[in-house]
Amino acid sequence: MIFHMKKILNFKILIVLAIIIFACLIYVFLKFGFKPEKGNDYSYPLPDYLHEVSGITYIGDNKIAAVQDEAGIIYIYDLNKKTVIDSIEFGNFGDYEGIAFAKGNFYVLRSDAILFDITKDRTIEYNLAIGANNNEGLCYDPLNNRLLIATKSKAEDGKEYKDKRYIYAFNLENKKLSTEPIFIIDITEVENFVNSINAKLEAKSGKKIIKFRPSGIAIHPQSNDIYIVSAIDNIIIVLSQTGKIIDVKQLDISIFNQPEGITFLKNGETLIANEGGQGMPTLIKLSL
Repeated sequence: MIFHMKKILNFKILIVLAIIIFACLIYVFLKFGFKPEKGNDYSYPLPDYLHEVSGITYIGDNKIAAVQDEAGIIYIYDLNKKTVIDSIEFGNFGDYEGIAFAKGNFYVLRSDAILFDITKDRTIEYNLAIGANNNEGLCYDPLNNRLLIATKSKAEDGKEYKDKRYIYAFNLENKKLSTEPIFIIDITEVENFVNSINAKLEAKSGKKIIKFRPSGIAIHPQSNDIYIVSAIDNIIIVLSQTGKIIDVKQLDISIFNQPEGITFLKNGETLIANEGGQGMPTLIKLSL
């Protein structure tokens, strides 16, 4: 009888310990990681012709606009209907990477730093002459009436620029690009920030090597912080309005296989678009 009671007691202790460990894991996940919305509405199906979706932007009325790598077409997606409801052709075949919506105009960034200013009646092209060979991040900054443009590769020749990523500003009043980057992001700083978080979490995977190749950029509508996605690292870094790194979020690779585009709804909820890869493209809603 005593032996039997000890077995029951030990079993109860194991149950309590398991509950405590599970609660701790949930706490860490909620505190440090992005998570999909509860329920079945966090994932939106995208058609196969958006297999290489590369940029998204919120345009109001629960709708987003999207571009994909190969076609000069803007696709209007209704989040309520969960389908594409309209499209706008603006260019020929090309590597289109970023999209922004500002004061009724669409802006699309081609990887070679050609910016398209698009309305239903006309399209104007601006050659931004950025030194980087690959540019993907584009978003509207309403506080300063400008577009932010993030380089994916180094913006200048020389080994000293290898670990630098630039963010430029395009003034929507005079339609001119800033002569100098408004922010310079040092990959070493990003890497140190990530590894400091891992150390706090007692991560046992060793130091994480960060390549940081921005694929999308967006500004939070409430905090005005700047969120930059790096698909190759499956991370989002968060910058203050002064360009200081204030947070880094790790994205679950089983959900975000190739995060290329990011935008915010008015209430601060986040949408991330993933290229299809070996499967279908996805649009995922996150709560912060």
